[in-house]
Amino acid sequence: MLKKRLLFIAGILILATISLCNNNYPSRQISLSNTYQLKHTSNTYQLRKLADETSDTILPAAGSWKSDFPSVNDSNVLGIAGQFNYFAKNIDSISNNLNGNVATQNLKTSGGSQTGNSGISYLQKNIESSDNAAAFKSDTLILGSSLVYKDKIINDSRPSLNGYKLNQKPNKLRQDTQGNEYLNFDSEFARLENNS
Repeated sequence: MLKKRLLFIAGILILATISLCNNNYPSRQISLSNTYQLKHTSNTYQLRKLADETSDTILPAAGSWKSDFPSVNDSNVLGIAGQFNYFAKNIDSISNNLNGNVATQNLKTSGGSQTGNSGISYLQKNIESSDNAAAFKSDTLILGSSLVYKDKIINDSRPSLNGYKLNQKPNKLRQDTQGNEYLNFDSEFARLENNS
């Protein structure tokens, strides 16, 4: 019985001490990581991003290829495909530079291989890099809506594309909006196959 009373009194003393500590330090901040802080205010806890955390960069809307290439007749043999030096669903350029401009759904590259060096290039769905970096030198690079571009990575001044650092960045960037693709690869390849 005496043990129970002593435990009860000790519990009350601990709660009183905690309450006094909280009243003496009402705006204490506890650092959780480099990215978030736990901020204690009077009765609430909240997580907030620190100032140096970067977020996705919102790019201008890509629009349609018809506004960039108004003189192209899509009933001609090559149509819009004829306006690109490389037009393919999948391109592997890990050890090669791609001179000119490029239109592809999926790109495998490396930081040492330059993708496009003039005109408008279009990367629609996915990028993979063998060494965590990529290089784009086109005048304009248009990205598909699922790709994530960031102007700055924490602790690095270079921008990134889907987490890959960009050793070279194009002069202008634009991006597809949800449900609106710059060009439709499936319909273009079906049209090319019919023309052939």
